Amino acid sequence: MRNQYQIKALFITHNSEFYGANKSMLQLIIELRDNYNINPIVILPKGGSQSLTKELIKHDIYFLVENFLLWIYEDYNPLKEFVKNSLNKIYFYQIYKTIKDLEIDLIHTNTSVTNLGGFLSSKLKIPHIWHIREFGKEDYNIQFSCGFDKASKFMNDHANKIICISKALSKKYLNSSINPNKIKVIYNGLLVPDLNTISIEKFKDLSIINICLIGYLSSEKGQIDLIKAINQLIKDDDTLKNKLKVHFLGEGKENYIRELRELIKNNGLEEIFKFHGFVENVNLFLSRMHIGVVTSKAEAFGRVTIEYMLNRLIVIASDSGANKEIIRNGENGFIYQNQNILDLVDILKKVLKFDGDHFISTTDKSSKFAKDNFSSEKNSTLIYQIYKEVLSE
Repeated sequence: MRNQYQIKALFITHNSEFYGANKSMLQLIIELRDNYNINPIVILPKGGSQSLTKELIKHDIYFLVENFLLWIYEDYNPLKEFVKNSLNKIYFYQIYKTIKDLEIDLIHTNTSVTNLGGFLSSKLKIPHIWHIREFGKEDYNIQFSCGFDKASKFMNDHANKIICISKALSKKYLNSSINPNKIKVIYNGLLVPDLNTISIEKFKDLSIINICLIGYLSSEKGQIDLIKAINQLIKDDDTLKNKLKVHFLGEGKENYIRELRELIKNNGLEEIFKFHGFVENVNLFLSRMHIGVVTSKAEAFGRVTIEYMLNRLIVIASDSGANKEIIRNGENGFIYQNQNILDLVDILKKVLKFDGDHFISTTDKSSKFAKDNFSSEKNSTLIYQIYKEVLSE
C-alpha cells in the first residue's frame, strides 16, 4: 500500500445491469470513497444494457469494460463450458496486462459467479475479498461449471475473506471446503432516507390498495404465486376486484412473463395486474404502494424487503432464505410458508382488513428497524474494517 490514507480497490462485477447486486456495490463504493478515501476502479463485462456504466459515470467512478465470461451455467453443455474456460484463460490474462501497473491494493469481487478476481489477486499477489450475494441454483437456477466442491475450494484458496450477505447464505458455504474463519456475514446496506419525509398520506384513503412485487421475473422469484393468491382472494370475495391493484417491477425471462400474462388473462385479472418493467426511481414508485410482497423460493438477503420497509410498505414474504432474519412475523411484517398459496391468501386477507392507523403503526416499526439495522453506512464501515484487516496481514 502506498500510504496509510488511501487504498486503491478494484471491484469486479458480473454484468452491466443496474439491479440489486450492482445497486448494493455502487452504494458501497460511494460510501467507501467519500468516507474512507478509497480509490475505486470497477471492471464489468461487455454486453447487456450498460445501465451500470451510466451510474458509474454519474458518480465519477473510473471503470473498465472488458471481455470475460462467468463460471456458471443454467443448462450444462460440456463443449460450451470447455470453450468458455479456454476463452477465459485468454481474457483473464488480457485483463491482467491491462491493470497490472495500476498499483491496486486489493480486489473486491461483487458476486460468486465470476472467478476473475481470484485469478487477478494471485497474479498481482494482493488480497482478495469475495462477496457472495446469491445461493445459485436455489435462487437463479445456476450452478458452477466446475461443480460446487471445486468452486468452493478455489474460493478458499483465492480469497482472504468471504462475505456472505445473510446467515442463511453463509450456512451453504460453511458446509463446504472453505475455512469457516474466512467467512463473515455482513448484511447489505441501503441508503436510508429521512424517515420523516416518507408520507403517511397514502394510508388515509384505502379504497384502493396497491400491492407491489419488485424483482427479476422468473420462476425462482415466484411471481406466479402472487397471481394465484390474488385470484383465490377474489374468488373468496368478489368485491376485492375493484379494490386491488398489483404491480410487477422488473424485467425478466420472456417465456415466464408470457406464462404470467396468460394466467392473468385466463382468470380475468387484467384490470388488477400491471407490468412496469425496469423502474428508475423505485423509491418514488414505492411512495404510492401499501403492501410489498416477496415470493422468492430462496432469498439470499432481501434488498427489496428493506426497500419496502424504508418506504413504509407492509411486507409479506415467504419463509425462504434470509427473509426470517429480517422480518419479525406479525411485528414488522408477515411471513408465510414458501409456495403455500393458501397461507399467502390468509395473510393478505388479514392485512387487507387493517385500517390506516394499523398500517401506520406497523410501518413505523418496520421502517425504524430497517434504518437501525440495514443502513449503507453500517455496511460500508464493516467492510472497511475487513479491508484494513486483510491489508495488515
